[in-house]
Amino acid sequence: SHLPHRLALLCRTIGARLIHFSTDCVFSGRKGNYRETDQPDAEDIYGRTKLLGEVSEPHCLTLRTSMVGPELSRKTGLLEWFLAQRGQTVKGFTKAIFSGFPTSELARIVELVLTDVPAIHGLYHVAAQPISKYDLLTLVRDRLHVPVTIERDVTFQCDRSLDASRFHQDTGYLPPAWEAMIDDMAHHMTERVS
Repeated sequence: SHLPHRLALLCRTIGARLIHFSTDCVFSGRKGNYRETDQPDAEDIYGRTKLLGEVSEPHCLTLRTSMVGPELSRKTGLLEWFLAQRGQTVKGFTKAIFSGFPTSELARIVELVLTDVPAIHGLYHVAAQPISKYDLLTLVRDRLHVPVTIERDVTFQCDRSLDASRFHQDTGYLPPAWEAMIDDMAHHMTERVS
């Protein structure tokens, strides 16, 4: 939680701008459709430390979001876990709501911020249309042709969806449909392998 603040100080010293990623996990998930003005209520150490790491100086931009995509090394995220389940049956939580992005789309968002709205600063929620983890995994399975059976599970409930209307208003950004984003992610994954 200290590193982003040290980076902000270094950036200010050299006249640079800092774009920092925070997480939807600063919220408990009891409510959903969270705005920047909603009080974070994370109960776990991850959410609390990410909140402590958010920077808000004039030369800093903190983007609260969530992401899914291929990882470079650890391979412990949702996508990597799911791809490792080939031939298995997994649970898909119908009441776990996600509004993050594939990493390929987040790269486009950062490019937009750097080139089109360089003066934007402060805290912004950046979000796609909310989707259940069941629907997200089904989409990934179907688009990436992963041989996995997904069973609906209604027992787990968590809605950390974010309201990104302020980001849209200040940048003009509208997220693509989930199908297009997953297709693009699959394309980038194929390029990485070949």
